[in-house]
Amino acid sequence: MFIQKLKSQKYFFHLLITITSFFIAATMLLSGTLYSGFRTFGENIINQSSQELLSGIANNASFIDKYAYNYSSALFNNPTITQLMFDSNVDIYDTLSNIQQIQNYLQSAPFVYSIYIYNAKEERYYIIGPHTDILSQADMYDQEITGILQSSTALPASPFARMVPVSRLNQDATENLYTYWVSQLNMKQQLTGSVVLNVRTNWIFETLLASSKDKIKRNSHILMVNPEGQIMGDSDNKLFLSDLSGEPYIKQVLSSPDASGYFVEQVNGSKSVVVYSNLEQPNWRIINIIPYQYLSRSIDKIGSITLTVSLLVFGAGLLISYLLSRRLYSPIRILQQRVGELLGTGSVTTATVNEFQDIESHVSQAVDHLMALKQFKNSNINRLKSDFLNSLLAGKASVEQRLDELNLRIADKGHYMIVLIKLDNYAAFISNRSSMEQASLRFALMNIAGELLSARFQCESIDSGEDFCIMILDTPIDIYSQEHEAEQELDLLLAEVQKVYHSYYHITVSCFKTETCGSLSQLHELYHKARQYGMERLRYGHGCLLSYLELQEPAPEAFDISDPLVEDFLNKMKGLKREEITESLNQIMKRLYRCDYNTSMCLLSHILSSSFNYLNSLDKNRTVKFNLSFLAYHKTITSMETLEEIRGLILGLFEGVFLQLENFKDDHYSLIAESALAYLHENYRDKNLSQQLLANKLKVSPVMLGKIFRETTNSSVADYLKELRLVRAKEYLRDTHYSIDEIVEEIGWGNTKYFYTAFKQTYAVTPMEYRLSTSLERDKEGKRE
Repeated sequence: MFIQKLKSQKYFFHLLITITSFFIAATMLLSGTLYSGFRTFGENIINQSSQELLSGIANNASFIDKYAYNYSSALFNNPTITQLMFDSNVDIYDTLSNIQQIQNYLQSAPFVYSIYIYNAKEERYYIIGPHTDILSQADMYDQEITGILQSSTALPASPFARMVPVSRLNQDATENLYTYWVSQLNMKQQLTGSVVLNVRTNWIFETLLASSKDKIKRNSHILMVNPEGQIMGDSDNKLFLSDLSGEPYIKQVLSSPDASGYFVEQVNGSKSVVVYSNLEQPNWRIINIIPYQYLSRSIDKIGSITLTVSLLVFGAGLLISYLLSRRLYSPIRILQQRVGELLGTGSVTTATVNEFQDIESHVSQAVDHLMALKQFKNSNINRLKSDFLNSLLAGKASVEQRLDELNLRIADKGHYMIVLIKLDNYAAFISNRSSMEQASLRFALMNIAGELLSARFQCESIDSGEDFCIMILDTPIDIYSQEHEAEQELDLLLAEVQKVYHSYYHITVSCFKTETCGSLSQLHELYHKARQYGMERLRYGHGCLLSYLELQEPAPEAFDISDPLVEDFLNKMKGLKREEITESLNQIMKRLYRCDYNTSMCLLSHILSSSFNYLNSLDKNRTVKFNLSFLAYHKTITSMETLEEIRGLILGLFEGVFLQLENFKDDHYSLIAESALAYLHENYRDKNLSQQLLANKLKVSPVMLGKIFRETTNSSVADYLKELRLVRAKEYLRDTHYSIDEIVEEIGWGNTKYFYTAFKQTYAVTPMEYRLSTSLERDKEGKRE
């Protein structure tokens, strides 16, 4: 019965559910916050405890590191050690006595595993430690240290971590060590002696972990990691020198900018708390990995307590929700009865809607009907307006139509003119915008122009769908009359339109004003004139603002293909000289600025076609290919908006031609030079070989050959041939027993006396002296072998 009553009072039921849901959400949020806070508190306790342990290990490691540096330096200066390190033939008794003293030193440093003393004179190692021994360099079982000593001359920047064989007799067993060394070099930078200190890695962890009574500390796994992710020490002695840079938790620790911290991460498949801290010297990080199970037990207890408290709060919330819902519903119930009386229904229907939804449904339906009617009206008016204006421009509209029904801002009588607003750089405008974006931007631009111009004139705008829009202005007087300043006002407004477009949309536009007419039926004539005026942007450039009077004065000049300027350009084009072509084209373009659009495009098409005809003839007569498309260039020129753009395109066309011709010339010269060198190397024995003969073989003039050869080799043909023959003579003198006359004949040298002179001038010795010196060198090398 109670549930059915609730369902009949749907808004009350809704309030009850809403407030109850709020209490449930608040309870869950409170529970989650408490649980998260307690868990964070537990993690912080573990972090604090672990940071104390890491601090102790860091202090231990820093102390050992500093002590090892100082200890190794002190050992290097100890007389007992210097005797073993630098003296030769030390008495066996002195040697044993010195070794015994050094073993006594080791007892005062329990973390030191062993000491190596290297005597470079005798190439001998004295090893003091658990396995004391005296070994030659060849018998030294720790080969890694021998390589280090030969390549290092000073104290290392950080301990060198490595795994060292226990002894010469037991090289399979290894010990994890940090190695420090001090070396001495003589004047020739040769090693004379070294002291190597090996420190046990596990000594850093053993003392602190063994004395800890904390169960979490004793079950921790502690690592020391260098910046590259390599393990420099671990409490289990199982991962020493392992590369863990790919492990996620190692990456997170190394990339952290904090000096210390903690986080929860999967480590080896087990959820763990990872605590880390910096070690200043050496530059390592200490990581403590604690299994999460030690934290989860206490958190589970906290979760049970939190759940109990949450259930109690939830029960109290249900009671408060019911009482609060009844109090809030009381005025709504009174409003429900009043609405029923006003609507004449007596009460709200409970089968499908609640109290407010019934009222909302009636109001919503009424608003939807009103909006649909308004939209229908607006859409039809805009369509009729657009159709009517386009019909006016096409000369097909009936002027007798009622303009007021279409909300047009022009009258059926007055003075009319057209302003054509042309979008500059139209190809760029449409290239990076979709059709919808183009239409939206056009609409915005037309509205801006209409709003600015309507402040002074009655006007309507039409979107052509091309690169321009049309503004129809209705003025009570002829704005070109000298008695009024309306034309100046119009120019100021159009300049403001241009400024707004450029400032807010980064678009420039060109504006063209037609003459006026006295009838709407004449607008189609003005429209065609406006289209023709817009073409004159070609010579006036982007962002121009012109009236029909400025376009008619002065009158356009005549300029055809028979003009001397055109003939001069075509003649200079055949010479293919960059400066002459540029100068001639600039003169033509300067003249075109005084011609109309049709004349300019006709002349430019002729120039382009003539240029391509000549370039095609070059394609047939040369090995170079230009691969140019006349249709593509002609289409590009006809789509360009200014003469300056067309000038740049034509100059760019010829610049590409010049570059291809220059590359062809360079390749041809390189081929001649390579052929000349190859012929000289193959025929240098020919006594008649000369620059003239070589030029005849390569079918070029001797002068051109000499120029190309000198540019390529920085030498003349004669000098290069002379040097080539002398090099071959040296080879014969060194490797054969030929006489001087035979060698002169073999290398194609015509005069033996001149050969002696040239050889001595080049190599500062006579041929016989050179042969004798090379023979003596071979004898010496044979004796050494």
